[in-house]
Amino acid sequence: MLLLALSVAGLVPACTVHDVFGTYAFYADGSLIQPGTPITGPFSRIGYFIADGDGGLQISALALYNGINFGPDNFTGTYSVTSDCVYNMVANVGAPIFAPSPATGQVAEGGDNITFMAVGVDATVVAYAQRRAGRLNAKGEGATCGTHDLDGAYRMEINGFLNLAPFRNGTAYRQVGSFRLDGKGGLLASFVTSNNGAISQDEGAGTYTVSTDCTFDLTYQIGGAHYGMRGSIIDPNRAFIALNMPGVPAVIFPGIPSTVSGAVATGTLMRQQ
Repeated sequence: MLLLALSVAGLVPACTVHDVFGTYAFYADGSLIQPGTPITGPFSRIGYFIADGDGGLQISALALYNGINFGPDNFTGTYSVTSDCVYNMVANVGAPIFAPSPATGQVAEGGDNITFMAVGVDATVVAYAQRRAGRLNAKGEGATCGTHDLDGAYRMEINGFLNLAPFRNGTAYRQVGSFRLDGKGGLLASFVTSNNGAISQDEGAGTYTVSTDCTFDLTYQIGGAHYGMRGSIIDPNRAFIALNMPGVPAVIFPGIPSTVSGAVATGTLMRQQ
């Protein structure tokens, strides 16, 4: 009777699978622990997924395994939502895993926000997903993003590692600052960077592109060095971002193209003006 009374009073959540519907920008970060393999170490994934409201997922993302980039990937998945807002999903991950990857977490804000953790594998990976504001329907139709969707000054912050294996052991890396995007594909960057405890203040310039699926790429130079970031727009004011540094082509697993950049870091972009 007490549970019924609380439910009637609206104090007990009553989520359903239909609450998770539409297109979600997301990023994941943490570490994979696969002893004896070169992918053991820091991990990130960034992109978006489309939830059909009935338990089906279409996922498009770029993953970095210990600083190794196996390229953008598109794959399917399934999900369910319990009445107490527990989110369970299985993603049919591609290279280099090629296996179902289960995760579980919680739905919040009426389905607008989901946080979930990889389970059933040796990992400490957590993902953060936010429903996009009116960009795509459940079939992925109606994309309207373009360069004009990123226009103005944005605060940025990322946290992760540089100099990862197979080149080195990895150094802690954190950066805060701003991007000034002109709405036409040009950018100016200004950062405070901590690279393994060494602090620097850096400025640079570059370009950016925005795809119709609302992902984007920032490329810029600081002191002659080339940098890159991949992002996923939530709305005109917010985005998730992750390092996507230029790298060296390498053969990590036979038959699977890959690039080694030695960098893994994720964070957010937030409009300032």
